[in-house]
Amino acid sequence: MEFCGIKKGELDLLDASPPCQGFSTAGKMKVVDGRNDLFLEFARLIRELKPRAFLMENVSGLLVGRMKGKFVEIMEMLKSLPYRVKCKLMNAMYYDVPQSRPRLIWIGTRRDLKRDPEYPVPNNRCPTVRMALKDCPDEVKVRPKGKAGELTPKIRPYRDGSDMIPDSYFNLKRLAWDRPSRTITHRMRMYLSGHIHPDEDRFLTIAELKRPSTFPDDFQLVGNFEQKWGLIGNSVPPKFMEAIARTIKERILCHVPTS
Repeated sequence: MEFCGIKKGELDLLDASPPCQGFSTAGKMKVVDGRNDLFLEFARLIRELKPRAFLMENVSGLLVGRMKGKFVEIMEMLKSLPYRVKCKLMNAMYYDVPQSRPRLIWIGTRRDLKRDPEYPVPNNRCPTVRMALKDCPDEVKVRPKGKAGELTPKIRPYRDGSDMIPDSYFNLKRLAWDRPSRTITHRMRMYLSGHIHPDEDRFLTIAELKRPSTFPDDFQLVGNFEQKWGLIGNSVPPKFMEAIARTIKERILCHVPTS
Protein backbone atom coordinates (compact mmCIF):
# COMPACT_ATOMS: atom_id res chain seq x y z
CA MET A 1 0.00 0.00 0.00
CA GLU A 2 2.89 2.32 0.77
CA PHE A 3 4.52 1.61 -2.59
CA CYS A 4 1.25 2.22 -4.49
CA GLY A 5 0.29 5.24 -2.42
CA ILE A 6 -3.09 3.84 -1.39
CA LYS A 7 -4.92 3.28 1.87
CA LYS A 8 -6.87 0.25 3.01
CA GLY A 9 -10.02 -0.07 0.91
CA GLU A 10 -8.72 1.99 -2.04
CA LEU A 11 -7.36 -0.85 -4.18
CA ASP A 12 -9.67 -1.48 -7.14
CA LEU A 13 -8.84 -5.13 -7.80
CA LEU A 14 -6.72 -7.85 -6.21
CA ASP A 15 -5.99 -10.61 -8.74
CA ALA A 16 -4.30 -13.93 -7.94
CA SER A 17 -3.74 -17.40 -9.31
CA PRO A 18 -2.58 -19.56 -6.38
CA PRO A 19 -0.41 -22.53 -7.47
CA CYS A 20 -2.60 -25.14 -9.16
CA GLN A 21 -0.24 -28.11 -9.51
CA GLY A 22 -1.78 -29.90 -6.52
CA PHE A 23 -5.28 -29.61 -8.05
CA SER A 24 -4.48 -30.15 -11.72
CA THR A 25 -5.65 -33.30 -13.49
CA ALA A 26 -2.34 -33.10 -15.37
CA GLY A 27 -0.55 -33.72 -12.06
CA LYS A 28 -0.88 -36.18 -9.18
CA MET A 29 -3.78 -34.33 -7.47
CA LYS A 30 -2.41 -34.64 -3.93
CA VAL A 31 -4.83 -33.28 -1.33
CA VAL A 32 -1.95 -32.79 1.13
CA ASP A 33 0.20 -30.79 -1.31
CA GLY A 34 1.32 -27.74 0.71
CA ARG A 35 0.73 -25.46 -2.27
CA ASN A 36 -3.00 -26.23 -2.05
CA ASP A 37 -3.30 -24.01 1.03
CA LEU A 38 -1.75 -20.89 -0.46
CA PHE A 39 -5.25 -19.60 -1.16
CA LEU A 40 -5.27 -18.82 2.58
CA GLU A 41 -2.59 -16.20 1.92
CA PHE A 42 -4.84 -14.69 -0.73
CA ALA A 43 -7.64 -14.48 1.85
CA ARG A 44 -5.24 -12.79 4.28
CA LEU A 45 -4.36 -10.17 1.66
CA ILE A 46 -8.06 -9.55 0.98
CA ARG A 47 -8.69 -8.97 4.69
CA GLU A 48 -5.75 -6.57 5.04
CA LEU A 49 -6.15 -4.66 1.75
CA LYS A 50 -9.97 -4.66 1.52
CA PRO A 51 -9.97 -4.20 -2.28
CA ARG A 52 -13.17 -3.13 -3.99
CA ALA A 53 -13.11 -6.42 -5.91
CA PHE A 54 -11.01 -9.56 -6.12
CA LEU A 55 -10.43 -12.18 -8.77
CA MET A 56 -9.01 -15.67 -8.27
CA GLU A 57 -8.26 -18.24 -10.98
CA ASN A 58 -7.55 -21.97 -10.69
CA VAL A 59 -7.91 -25.25 -12.55
CA SER A 60 -11.14 -27.20 -13.03
CA GLY A 61 -9.52 -30.17 -11.21
CA LEU A 62 -10.93 -28.70 -8.00
CA LEU A 63 -14.31 -30.07 -9.05
CA VAL A 64 -13.03 -33.63 -9.51
CA GLY A 65 -13.09 -36.49 -7.01
CA ARG A 66 -11.40 -35.95 -3.66
CA MET A 67 -10.55 -32.35 -4.55
CA LYS A 68 -14.21 -31.31 -4.19
CA GLY A 69 -13.70 -30.98 -0.43
CA LYS A 70 -10.94 -28.42 -1.04
CA PHE A 71 -13.26 -26.50 -3.40
CA VAL A 72 -15.93 -26.35 -0.68
CA GLU A 73 -13.30 -25.18 1.80
CA ILE A 74 -12.19 -22.37 -0.51
CA MET A 75 -15.79 -21.25 -1.16
CA GLU A 76 -16.63 -21.20 2.56
CA MET A 77 -13.48 -19.24 3.32
CA LEU A 78 -14.12 -16.61 0.64
CA LYS A 79 -17.80 -16.26 1.59
CA SER A 80 -16.80 -15.65 5.21
CA LEU A 81 -15.21 -12.39 4.05
CA PRO A 82 -17.34 -9.21 3.72
CA TYR A 83 -17.76 -9.80 -0.01
CA ARG A 84 -20.37 -11.03 -2.44
CA VAL A 85 -18.69 -14.05 -4.05
CA LYS A 86 -19.41 -16.11 -7.16
CA CYS A 87 -17.46 -18.90 -8.85
CA LYS A 88 -17.91 -19.96 -12.46
CA LEU A 89 -16.35 -22.65 -14.62
CA MET A 90 -15.32 -20.86 -17.81
CA ASN A 91 -13.59 -22.07 -20.96
CA ALA A 92 -11.14 -19.65 -22.59
CA MET A 93 -12.14 -20.80 -26.08
CA TYR A 94 -15.42 -18.84 -25.76
CA TYR A 95 -13.50 -15.60 -25.14
CA ASP A 96 -11.40 -15.16 -28.31
CA VAL A 97 -8.81 -17.77 -27.31
CA PRO A 98 -8.16 -20.57 -29.87
CA GLN A 99 -7.58 -23.09 -27.08
CA SER A 100 -9.92 -25.20 -24.98
CA ARG A 101 -8.85 -24.23 -21.46
CA PRO A 102 -11.46 -24.66 -18.69
CA ARG A 103 -10.74 -22.64 -15.56
CA LEU A 104 -12.54 -21.79 -12.34
CA ILE A 105 -12.92 -18.04 -11.90
CA TRP A 106 -13.91 -16.53 -8.55
CA ILE A 107 -15.03 -12.90 -8.44
CA GLY A 108 -15.81 -11.07 -5.23
CA THR A 109 -17.19 -7.56 -4.70
CA ARG A 110 -17.09 -5.75 -1.36
CA ARG A 111 -20.55 -5.76 0.22
CA ASP A 112 -20.68 -2.02 0.89
CA LEU A 113 -20.44 -1.38 -2.88
CA LYS A 114 -23.78 -3.14 -3.43
CA ARG A 115 -22.63 -4.60 -6.78
CA ASP A 116 -22.86 -8.29 -7.61
CA PRO A 117 -19.96 -10.10 -9.35
CA GLU A 118 -20.43 -10.24 -13.13
CA TYR A 119 -18.84 -12.32 -15.89
CA PRO A 120 -18.25 -11.66 -19.61
CA VAL A 121 -20.77 -13.02 -22.09
CA PRO A 122 -19.33 -16.03 -24.01
CA ASN A 123 -19.04 -16.03 -27.80
CA ASN A 124 -20.97 -18.53 -29.88
CA ARG A 125 -18.03 -19.32 -32.18
CA CYS A 126 -14.59 -20.40 -31.06
CA PRO A 127 -11.40 -19.43 -32.94
CA THR A 128 -9.57 -22.40 -34.45
CA VAL A 129 -5.99 -23.58 -34.80
CA ARG A 130 -6.11 -22.61 -38.48
CA MET A 131 -6.99 -19.03 -37.53
CA ALA A 132 -4.35 -18.99 -34.81
CA LEU A 133 -1.43 -20.24 -36.91
CA LYS A 134 -2.07 -18.10 -39.98
CA ASP A 135 1.14 -16.27 -41.02
CA CYS A 136 2.93 -17.48 -37.88
CA PRO A 137 6.63 -16.55 -37.71
CA ASP A 138 8.96 -19.39 -38.72
CA GLU A 139 11.16 -21.09 -36.12
CA VAL A 140 13.35 -24.16 -35.79
CA LYS A 141 11.16 -27.26 -35.76
CA VAL A 142 11.62 -30.09 -33.23
CA ARG A 143 10.48 -33.65 -33.94
CA PRO A 144 9.80 -36.50 -31.50
CA LYS A 145 12.50 -39.16 -31.54
CA GLY A 146 12.79 -42.85 -30.72
CA LYS A 147 9.58 -44.83 -30.18
CA ALA A 148 7.56 -41.61 -29.98
CA GLY A 149 8.91 -40.55 -33.35
CA GLU A 150 7.85 -43.88 -34.87
CA LEU A 151 4.30 -43.65 -33.52
CA THR A 152 3.68 -39.92 -34.10
CA PRO A 153 2.63 -40.34 -37.78
CA LYS A 154 -0.14 -42.68 -36.63
CA ILE A 155 -1.80 -40.14 -34.31
CA ARG A 156 -4.94 -38.75 -35.92
CA PRO A 157 -6.10 -35.13 -35.53
CA TYR A 158 -7.44 -34.29 -32.06
CA ARG A 159 -6.33 -37.64 -30.67
CA ASP A 160 -3.65 -38.65 -28.17
CA GLY A 161 -0.65 -40.92 -28.47
CA SER A 162 -1.82 -42.61 -25.28
CA ASP A 163 -4.78 -43.95 -27.29
CA MET A 164 -2.30 -46.34 -28.87
CA ILE A 165 -0.33 -47.07 -25.70
CA PRO A 166 -2.75 -46.85 -22.74
CA ASP A 167 -1.40 -45.98 -19.30
CA SER A 168 1.87 -44.70 -20.77
CA TYR A 169 3.75 -41.41 -20.72
CA PHE A 170 3.46 -41.29 -24.51
CA ASN A 171 0.95 -38.44 -24.49
CA LEU A 172 1.52 -36.48 -27.66
CA LYS A 173 -1.62 -34.64 -28.75
CA ARG A 174 -2.20 -33.85 -32.41
CA LEU A 175 -4.14 -30.67 -33.08
CA ALA A 176 -6.91 -30.31 -35.66
CA TRP A 177 -7.01 -27.36 -38.05
CA ASP A 178 -10.68 -26.51 -37.63
CA ARG A 179 -10.99 -26.91 -33.87
CA PRO A 180 -9.52 -24.97 -30.94
CA SER A 181 -6.21 -26.24 -29.59
CA ARG A 182 -6.21 -28.84 -26.83
CA THR A 183 -5.32 -27.48 -23.39
CA ILE A 184 -1.64 -26.57 -23.27
CA THR A 185 -0.10 -27.82 -20.03
CA HIS A 186 3.28 -27.14 -18.43
CA ARG A 187 4.19 -30.82 -18.59
CA MET A 188 5.97 -30.90 -21.93
CA ARG A 189 8.37 -33.87 -21.93
CA MET A 190 10.66 -33.89 -24.91
CA TYR A 191 9.80 -36.80 -27.20
CA LEU A 192 7.04 -38.08 -24.87
CA SER A 193 4.32 -35.46 -24.49
CA GLY A 194 3.34 -32.18 -26.08
CA HIS A 195 1.22 -30.73 -28.88
CA ILE A 196 1.83 -31.99 -32.41
CA HIS A 197 1.22 -29.95 -35.57
CA PRO A 198 -2.05 -30.80 -37.41
CA ASP A 199 -0.23 -31.95 -40.58
CA GLU A 200 3.44 -32.33 -39.76
CA ASP A 201 4.96 -34.94 -37.44
CA ARG A 202 6.60 -32.41 -35.12
CA PHE A 203 5.98 -30.36 -32.00
CA LEU A 204 4.52 -26.90 -32.28
CA THR A 205 7.25 -24.30 -32.24
CA ILE A 206 7.26 -21.76 -29.40
CA ALA A 207 6.09 -19.13 -31.89
CA GLU A 208 3.16 -21.38 -32.82
CA LEU A 209 2.46 -22.18 -29.17
CA LYS A 210 2.08 -18.49 -28.36
CA ARG A 211 -0.77 -18.13 -30.86
CA PRO A 212 -3.41 -20.42 -29.22
CA SER A 213 -2.37 -18.91 -25.88
CA THR A 214 -2.89 -15.36 -27.30
CA PHE A 215 0.58 -14.07 -26.45
CA PRO A 216 1.89 -11.41 -28.86
CA ASP A 217 4.47 -12.71 -31.36
CA ASP A 218 7.12 -10.39 -29.90
CA PHE A 219 6.53 -11.48 -26.29
CA GLN A 220 9.86 -12.72 -24.93
CA LEU A 221 10.09 -15.99 -22.99
CA VAL A 222 13.20 -17.06 -21.08
CA GLY A 223 14.74 -20.53 -21.00
CA ASN A 224 15.13 -23.56 -23.25
CA PHE A 225 12.41 -25.13 -25.38
CA GLU A 226 10.79 -27.10 -22.54
CA GLN A 227 11.04 -24.20 -20.06
CA LYS A 228 9.35 -21.79 -22.47
CA TRP A 229 6.64 -24.39 -23.08
CA GLY A 230 6.15 -24.68 -19.32
CA LEU A 231 5.78 -20.92 -18.89
CA ILE A 232 3.03 -20.85 -21.51
CA GLY A 233 1.35 -23.95 -20.07
CA ASN A 234 1.23 -22.40 -16.58
CA SER A 235 -0.16 -19.08 -17.78
CA VAL A 236 -3.64 -17.63 -18.12
CA PRO A 237 -4.24 -16.63 -21.77
CA PRO A 238 -4.09 -12.80 -21.96
CA LYS A 239 -7.21 -12.52 -24.14
CA PHE A 240 -9.19 -14.60 -21.65
CA MET A 241 -8.13 -12.40 -18.75
CA GLU A 242 -8.78 -9.28 -20.81
CA ALA A 243 -12.45 -10.26 -21.25
CA ILE A 244 -12.82 -10.84 -17.49
CA ALA A 245 -10.94 -7.68 -16.51
CA ARG A 246 -12.91 -5.51 -18.93
CA THR A 247 -16.18 -6.82 -17.50
CA ILE A 248 -15.07 -6.13 -13.91
CA LYS A 249 -14.05 -2.61 -14.89
CA GLU A 250 -17.11 -1.69 -16.96
CA ARG A 251 -19.86 -3.45 -14.99
CA ILE A 252 -18.55 -3.15 -11.44
CA LEU A 253 -15.77 -0.66 -10.81
CA CYS A 254 -17.11 2.08 -13.08
CA HIS A 255 -20.32 2.11 -11.02
CA VAL A 256 -18.80 2.64 -7.59
CA PRO A 257 -17.33 5.82 -6.08
CA THR A 258 -13.52 6.02 -5.96
CA SER A 259 -11.20 8.30 -4.07
